[in-house]
Amino acid sequence: MKNLFKLLASFKLASCFFILFSTFTFVNASSDSSQKVTPPSQNEINGQWYAVQVKKYARNAPNIALKFAEQSVDYFAKKPDPLSEARVLNESSYAYYFLGNNQKAMELAKKSEVLAKKHNLGSAIARSKVLQGNVMQSIGVFKDSLVLYKDAATYYRETQNIKQLGKVLVNLANTYFEAGQYSIAMDFYQQAEEADVAQDNRAKYYLGYANTYAKQDDIDKSILYYLKATEAYAKDNDQIGKELSQSGLGSLYLKQNRPDKALLLFDTALNSARASGRLFREVIMLCWKSEALIQLNRADEAFVIASEALDLATKLGTKADQITAYQAKAVSLEHVNRLAEAVEMYKQIITLDAEVRTQKVETQMAVMQILFDLEKKNHQIDLLSSQNTIQELNLKQQRALSLAIVVSILLLSISTFFFYYRRTQKKLLEEEQLISDRLKELDNLKNQVMANTSHELRTPLNGIIGMTQLLLETSETLHEEDAEKIEIIEQCGTRLLSLVQDITDFSQLQSGKLKITQTPVDLYKIALEVTSLLQQLAQNKSLELVLSFEEKLPLIYADKKRLHQVLLNLIGNSIKFSSNGQIDITAHTEKNHVRISVSDQGIGIPEDKLAQIFEPFEQVDGSATRQNEGSGLGLPITRELLLLHKSDITVITTLGKGTTFTFSLPIAEETRA
Repeated sequence: MKNLFKLLASFKLASCFFILFSTFTFVNASSDSSQKVTPPSQNEINGQWYAVQVKKYARNAPNIALKFAEQSVDYFAKKPDPLSEARVLNESSYAYYFLGNNQKAMELAKKSEVLAKKHNLGSAIARSKVLQGNVMQSIGVFKDSLVLYKDAATYYRETQNIKQLGKVLVNLANTYFEAGQYSIAMDFYQQAEEADVAQDNRAKYYLGYANTYAKQDDIDKSILYYLKATEAYAKDNDQIGKELSQSGLGSLYLKQNRPDKALLLFDTALNSARASGRLFREVIMLCWKSEALIQLNRADEAFVIASEALDLATKLGTKADQITAYQAKAVSLEHVNRLAEAVEMYKQIITLDAEVRTQKVETQMAVMQILFDLEKKNHQIDLLSSQNTIQELNLKQQRALSLAIVVSILLLSISTFFFYYRRTQKKLLEEEQLISDRLKELDNLKNQVMANTSHELRTPLNGIIGMTQLLLETSETLHEEDAEKIEIIEQCGTRLLSLVQDITDFSQLQSGKLKITQTPVDLYKIALEVTSLLQQLAQNKSLELVLSFEEKLPLIYADKKRLHQVLLNLIGNSIKFSSNGQIDITAHTEKNHVRISVSDQGIGIPEDKLAQIFEPFEQVDGSATRQNEGSGLGLPITRELLLLHKSDITVITTLGKGTTFTFSLPIAEETRA
């Protein structure tokens, strides 16, 4: 039991840091009931009015902002106003960002950028880049976020827009802070303060200083700047910023064992969040309040407050809030000596943490897919526009020819046309090449995100598998039913870890980073190892694994680890799609190669599906009710590994009778000892 509490304590520590340094992430404005909107007269409504209203409510009442944006669609359809429409798109993106919808925020910011570029609206372009940077920072793609912010900062410097430049410098500092580069973050906060002659952004960089000093364990300076930030946000009437400053200050008081002062701050911030209907902030404030009550030895009250936070977080449905609330409740249960219930809370935390990590990965992939799709769509629009331009040029040529009177004028017209045509075609080809290069960059970025994600998932999965194995080995008093549930958790974790490894291998193959080392290897010995590993799986389905190798089979040149992986994938695939009979693994020499085949008597592959079985994430049966599970990466990885061996794989199949996969590898010059 003690080991379990030690393992789960890391989650509690991580949560504390999440609450304290959540300054730079979005705030979920779940309710806008406190905001009152005065209806305008009909004469006041125009494109600029809509842009002002959306901007006014985007941060503190995003749902109201989006209602105005929705109403503006019909207006702009009747009365085009590119500048106001681009501003509405940008501020709608900002509203979705505060609602936590990063995909929609990125989509609208990109649409604004396209519209602004079409009409050469520099300020709207810069604003769209800032909003795209916000999304990239929120999903953890810091490199792209920094590029976007620096592009915007360049524009604001050139146009001497000091106020917006200061905001972007703060965003750059926040990004370096989130990336853990605190010295660089501090430098940018100082730049923002130097540029802020009118002190428009003082609250933001004060809060940045406070958070950074807290990270660097300079508590006195951190407290000083939290107080300055609280005062500045109060003057700006920014309630969210004021709540963030108060909660940060309260957390430091807890560190100094001053829970009475911390409790006062948390109550103040909690009342503010409740008054404005910000349920997201209310959950966090309740959790901090519970921690303060525990330090005051009021554990029973802390338990009640933590329970209230968990109920509210469950109602909101945000998993990150639920983790924070579960942790607060678990700590309170420990202090009232209800350890069994605390363990249940920590189990929920582990489950939710895995779901949050997965959700973060899915969000990253979704945002990257949106960027890819928008680039592709814009490319198609450019191509269509080019075709229309060419058609118009052809029509002009025909008219010029029909109206020509003098041969010299006709020749001059034709020469002029072809010169312009060739220059246009050259420009179009250059633009297409740039777009193609950008699409390749996005594809590489997707592979990088996939590889990084797989790496991040492997550590918690190993922890889950190790903990379940430890429970099974050391807990002799477990009931049979509990043991079965733990075994299911272990099996699910092992299966997910296998999927993560497949994704890692596939990502490395796609990026060309996976290398092989070919040496003389004993094919029979490797095949025997693989069949031994899969023997129990085959027996569970009443299948027989049969090795039929040529006598005195020579050594072959191959990477031993990757050949083992190829055979494991092919034989495992045959077991998966077979329900009876036997699976034959054969090998014989052909000239200077050894030909290896894996044959089964399974369901076979439909002819129209053969072309896609080596495509990533493709399944012969792609329906939601398919009986055979799998990621769709086994065969693609197998083929790529064989291509690295300068070999390939062939398939012979008969529907309902079985399938044979065959490949060849070169014979080694070395002979058996």
